[in-house]
Amino acid sequence: MTIYLTIIDNGMGFDKVNKVKMTTPYFTTKKKGTGLGLSIVTKIISDHNSTILFNSIKDGAKVEITLPRYYD
Repeated sequence: MTIYLTIIDNGMGFDKVNKVKMTTPYFTTKKKGTGLGLSIVTKIISDHNSTILFNSIKDGAKVEITLPRYYD
């Protein structure tokens, strides 16, 4: 079984950002940003054998996370 999580917002989207660079540590588009947020999230997702996709949509962004569902 798989768990699918979709997050949609009405922010600036990802059109103007290089999607490969944005998950690199210390890459930021903000004046006071550290550039660690998405790199940490991507690492956690990867460590759990999961995937994360970043997509621009009309008037915002959509992030799709796919997680395997484990049973004890």
